[in-house]
Order: sequence, then C-alpha cells, then structure tokens
Amino acid sequence: MAKCIYICTKKSSTDHHKERERKLTSICNHLQPDNLSEAHHEIQSVHDASFGIMNHKPSIQIKNGNVLLGFIYDDAEDWHKPGAQAPDGNFAIFRNNEHEFEAVSDILATRTIWYYHDEEVFIASTSQRAIIMYLGSFEFNERVIPWVLSTGTPGPDYSWDQRIKKLPPDSSVHLDKKEWSINTTVHPFRFHIQKKSYKEHQKKLYDVMSESIKALTKLDSNHWPLTLSGGYDSRAILYFLKMHHDGKNPIRTITHGTEESRSNKISDAYIADLLAKEENTDHTFYSTDLPDESIETVFDRYLNSSEGRVDHITGYLDGMKMWKDFVEKEEIQGVIRGDVVFHPFKVPTERFVRHRLGFQQCSDFSNLDKISKKFGLADQEVPERLQIKEDESPYDWRERVYQGFRVPTVHGALTEIKLTYVELVSPFLSRKMIKTMRGFPQKIRINKDIFKNIVDDLSPDIPYAKEEATISKARVLREPEIAEYLKKKLSSDFARNLLGSEFMDYIVQRIKSKEEKEYRESLILKLKKTFQVFVYDNFPDFIMYYYEKFRDNPRLDDNVLAFRVFMIVRMNEILKEDSRTIEDQ
Repeated sequence: MAKCIYICTKKSSTDHHKERERKLTSICNHLQPDNLSEAHHEIQSVHDASFGIMNHKPSIQIKNGNVLLGFIYDDAEDWHKPGAQAPDGNFAIFRNNEHEFEAVSDILATRTIWYYHDEEVFIASTSQRAIIMYLGSFEFNERVIPWVLSTGTPGPDYSWDQRIKKLPPDSSVHLDKKEWSINTTVHPFRFHIQKKSYKEHQKKLYDVMSESIKALTKLDSNHWPLTLSGGYDSRAILYFLKMHHDGKNPIRTITHGTEESRSNKISDAYIADLLAKEENTDHTFYSTDLPDESIETVFDRYLNSSEGRVDHITGYLDGMKMWKDFVEKEEIQGVIRGDVVFHPFKVPTERFVRHRLGFQQCSDFSNLDKISKKFGLADQEVPERLQIKEDESPYDWRERVYQGFRVPTVHGALTEIKLTYVELVSPFLSRKMIKTMRGFPQKIRINKDIFKNIVDDLSPDIPYAKEEATISKARVLREPEIAEYLKKKLSSDFARNLLGSEFMDYIVQRIKSKEEKEYRESLILKLKKTFQVFVYDNFPDFIMYYYEKFRDNPRLDDNVLAFRVFMIVRMNEILKEDSRTIEDQ
C-alpha cells in the first residue's frame, strides 16, 4: 500500500532536514495515484536521514526511524537493527542509526529495492520514480531496450536510469556513514538436498504450509481477502486458512477478470465462484473490462503504478478502478496471494525454458533476432548468474531462473502495481517455504505433484481451472482504439528522436487492428497452441527435444511488440517529467 524513499546525506543539519522533508512531501504527492481521492503520507527525519512513505497505513512498521514495508512471519524483535539477520517474510526493510544505514530484501526480492550513491547522498527506495524526482534529473539506460522488446520488462538487473542499482534477492546494501562507502552482501541461491523419504518431504511441506498460513491469523480477515483463482495455489491457502480461522466471520475471497470469463466453465472466474460457494466464503467478483475512460488515461495510470516494469496490461484495463474501490469502498487493507515457486514443466531445450519463464532473449524471436544490429539499438547482456552452468542440470537451471528472474522481475513488478494501493502478502513465498523446496531432491522438484497431492487431499470434487480470467495481450492490443493510439504515440517526434525514425516506421507499419485478418490469425494461433500442448502432453522427452530443437523461432506478436516500444517511449516521457517535479513546485 506504499512506496518508500529513504535519504541519507553526508552533511546534515536542521536546515537539511527541512529541505529533504519538503522534497519528500512533494515526491509522495506526485506518486499518489490520480484516482485516489486521498492518501496519508508519512514524512520523518532521524539522525542524519529522512524518509517518506506514500500512502502510509498502520500496518507499516516504523521503529526509531526504521521502516518495514510488508509482512513478517516470525517475531523478529531486532528486524530494525542494521546487521541483524533478516526475518522471514515478504518485505523491504530500511534500517538506520548514527553510523550506518542498511536496506534489506527478502529471500526472493518480492519487493524491489532500488538505490543510488554519490559523494553527497545515498538513496534507497521501492520506487525508481521517487529517486529520479529527488535527484532532479534522468539519465536513460539504453541497456533496457532489448530486454523490454524480448520480455516486456527492463531486464533482470536494470533500472530505467543508468545510475540506479537494483538490490538482488536475499541481499542487503550497507552504507558506512563515516567512510561514506557502500557494500552489497548477496546470499547466493543454493540447493541443500535433504535425504528423506517422499512421505517425510511431503509431511515437512505440509507443516511449513500450515505454519506460514497460521501466521496470517494476525490479519483481520474483514480487511484482508484472499485472491481466489481456480488453480492449486490459492485453493491451498483457502483450505489452510479454514483450518486456522476462528470462525467468527466468513473468510473473504475475491476474483477478478473479464465479464465473459464468468460463463467459461474452465476459467479461473467460473471455478473460483464454485469454490467460494462450496466453502461458504464471502466472495466478490470484480470486472477488469475497459472503463469509460480514455486509453491514454488507462495506460498512463498503469505505467505510473508499475513504473513501466512489466507489460501485463490486460489485468489492469479497468484503469485501476478495482484497486481504487478496494481502498475507498471495500476498506481492504491488503490481499493474500497464492504465489508459489513450483513451476513444473519439461525442459527439452534452454530456449523452451526461456519462453516459458518470460526470460526470452531477442535471438529467441524470428522478428527480433537481428533487430539491435539492424537499428543500432543496445546489445542484450545476460547476467552471468542467470546463465546455465556447465555442470548444471537443466531442471536446476530452470529453478534458478524462476527464482532469480521470474519472481523478482515479473512478479515483483506486478506486486509493485498492487502496493501502490493496498498491502500484499504471499505466504507460500516465505523463507521457510523456499528453503523447504530447495531441500527437495530434483526428482521431486521437477514437477508439482508433492504440492498437488496435499491440495487434492483437502479439496472437494471441484475441477481446476484451465484458462485465466483475463484476455490475451495480442487480442486486446488489436482493439481499433488502442491500435490507433499506439500508432499515434509511436509516430511522435519524441519517439523518433529517442529510438530513430527507421525503427519507429518498422514498428508502426506492422501494428494491426481487430478487423485485419483477425479470425484467420486467431485460428492459426489456436491450432498451433493446441498442437504444441498435444506434443507436450503425449510425446516422450526425446521427441519433445527434437521438436523444440529444430522448430523455427516463434514470432513476437506485432502489437505486443508495439506496446513494449510504447512503454519505452512513454516511460522516458514520464521519468523526464518526474525529474522536473520538485523544480516546478
């Protein structure tokens, strides 16, 4: 429900405090979503530092000027002390005293922390925009371009601004105020295989799941609903919540998606409704269909909240109305989500893994393979920590990419959107859960059966959903109004000056609207998908390998590509405007 920015300066005085607090107030006001009628901002100074929290709520912990955004599962009384062991939770922690400052990420960096350091100031924040506003300048990081094109994100390590650094999972950045120097401590990803029987591993997993959910009893169920889908993950949380629930009030559940998904018997929306009725929860469905607002407003509100970190626009086409209503009408303080790190699929090739996890490189698409060279764009750099090692199992690499890229980069960005409005907790991403699963032998980790078996034993005879309740990006971006808006924005002088006229012509000319070969293309794509699923489900691994090894690279949908280019262009405009925010006031 908040964005935090923490400022330490080398020189400090009462006048410095006042000036920093003035800037922080302006930053918080500017970060507040335009569709929220009001939000309280907390501004404080302590020692030689100051911090601001946009949309502060009582659930945020502040102790002697130290800040914990999020939720911790254990009673960690020393969470606020620099150098203390990180607690178990989903959090971003900022801790400060006279001699040092430290920002700490949780085991998967479910909440991203950004930081900046120069000779006079150190800044740590959950918002890139906040740092840019405070600095009063923006320096575009061109290294994000190929990553946005291929993944719809700025990449595993990059900020939009080349001066801003991203804190990795399970790590901390420490400022020594006397020396005015920083160092980063990163706890590397490790498997620690436990030699136990399958039943012992399953019992351990069951106990840890139960323990993580039991910690949620601290929350008021009236104000903390569970986001219920038709899959295994949120269903598991529902059953464990029922075990530990006091029974005074029904458990509150919510589902969101398109109106048409409610009548689709294999969709999340339809199945979630069946589950809610069976388990007698207080259930509400929220539509995410396009609102009576302009496309420009919808897109800008999405980019301002997400900071342009992911292209998953389809779940937010309502212009953030649902999230606004959560705050202003439903009195929701936060939501419980069923995110897990089980991602079971076969691993025939490295390319297949990259596509499944949204970690594609430009070389993985037929229409992006030579795009950087052709148009003079930045080369794509893959961090060494995310490359497969010579002696590494492809399945172990899959897990490292999921936990080292997918969760902190994609899920972290989606979390950022929601945190602009409400709090969020993901109990199955607790440290205990992650450590337990990293202790499984590979034969257990390569699929989700150990988890599914637990849920199946608890579940009534209600099927699991096979389709999401949202619309595909390719489909929605073909809506005539949206297609025309993208063409207009990408034909602007600003866009051409930023990325080059030749590149922009290439992108704009390929944008399609709904009427253009819609039926033929959608049918071909559906048949291709059906065939791929059939091969995946029914053919042995060696055939899967050769099928994936020798088939042509897929083509990235032209409208999806256009939207990603639009993200680059519009975020440059937004961040340049942000850099002038304090100066203009």
